[in-house]
Amino acid sequence: MTGPDSRRAQHLCLQPTREGQGSHAHVWGLVGGLEGRGWEVLVHQPPLDTADRGLLGRILPMLAAQVRLLRARHRGDVLYVRMHPLAAPLLWVNALSSGWGGRSRAVVEVNGPEDDWIAAWPALGGVEWLLRRLIRTVLRRADAVVVVTEGLADWVHRTAGPQVEVEVVPNGVDTDRFGTAVPPEHTDAPYAVFVGALAPWQGIDDLVGAFVHPDWPAGLDLVVAGTGAEEGTLAAIAPRPDRRLRLLGVVPHDDVPVLLAGASVALVTSRDRGGTGIAPLKLFEAMAAGVPVVASNVPDIPRYHRWPLVDPGDVGGWARAVAASVTGGAEAPDRSATDHSWADRARRTERVLRP
Repeated sequence: MTGPDSRRAQHLCLQPTREGQGSHAHVWGLVGGLEGRGWEVLVHQPPLDTADRGLLGRILPMLAAQVRLLRARHRGDVLYVRMHPLAAPLLWVNALSSGWGGRSRAVVEVNGPEDDWIAAWPALGGVEWLLRRLIRTVLRRADAVVVVTEGLADWVHRTAGPQVEVEVVPNGVDTDRFGTAVPPEHTDAPYAVFVGALAPWQGIDDLVGAFVHPDWPAGLDLVVAGTGAEEGTLAAIAPRPDRRLRLLGVVPHDDVPVLLAGASVALVTSRDRGGTGIAPLKLFEAMAAGVPVVASNVPDIPRYHRWPLVDPGDVGGWARAVAASVTGGAEAPDRSATDHSWADRARRTERVLRP
């Protein structure tokens, strides 16, 4: 039975989660963490097959997901909304419900600034003003906002006003799975590994530049797990006599811990897209797996990983940092030194679910 003191959340995710994507790990990692703390979480999302239906064919399932959420909502439920401009109708309806005694506490999770959405919807360039207005509406109708970096907290306050309650909760990791992973018994050759979407903001040009650089260690392969727009950039690399590029495509998330545990070094080449910092899943997963990490020197990565850090664009620096790591120049992180678990992230999120 639900009521004002119930621990039940209605979670809206208008970008359907897909195995192998960071959003999938984030959504279901946080859900599992909350459930471990006694919450019941109902996730509402459109079907996976809406991407090829055209604009209207994508929007209607998003609206339908919000209708399903409203029908499932009981008094005392918390609304937890993963940021999306088209979540504005739900926040509007919820605000209007206050006059009928049925308003829910609404918490919005933000993983990137508004320019990310403008870039993600290039076909709507003529109505950019509308997207920005919808984003501001979602933020201003929220009772609290959860962000993954301090820079995003500043952006929320600039966008929606200083009165908005903001909680910084970085990405996390399933420490039970990644922290206990062991290397496979047999591997073809030592390898560096990159796991993630092959998008420009992931620093794929640094990945490629480092791999073909003379200072990349001979005999060290590069294993890439992921798909995306930059696949062609990687596929165009000419074969080299002393190292191989292995493109694995989408790797089920259940297989990533072993892939990381078997690596000589993990690469986090991510870029800071909007000046708001990043706290990428791949960083916490590699650290939990106990693998040496070479990461981008961008905010907020130095909060969690201090060395080696490489400036974006310095491909020689990337190659030399990889070489230093595999020859013992960088120690593997202590798996138990810090707690980046989803249980910890759920505990911090709970602060704004039940203030």
